[in-house]
Amino acid sequence: MPTVHARRRLESTRLPVPPPTYIPRHPQGTLLHRIVRDHYVTLRELSIHPDDPTSGLPEFVDKEFEAFLGCAALPRGFTRLRCDRCGHERLLG
Repeated sequence: MPTVHARRRLESTRLPVPPPTYIPRHPQGTLLHRIVRDHYVTLRELSIHPDDPTSGLPEFVDKEFEAFLGCAALPRGFTRLRCDRCGHERLLG
């Protein structure tokens, strides 16, 4: 067990912890996004059977795919974040 003096010395040499940094995600560049983007329309069309009016993807699945494809797309909406201290701004889609 370290002595009191050794513990104080260890505590005084600790580096300050930097504040957390926002790291934006870029879902449009992922393999999953590319697969969904390239094949979602085909999946939706193939799920519809002409003789069955109840066929097709459930509405919540359509909404989730559409939301996923629009994620981080600034034209679909964004929030402007501004630091009051330094004035730095960032758009968050």
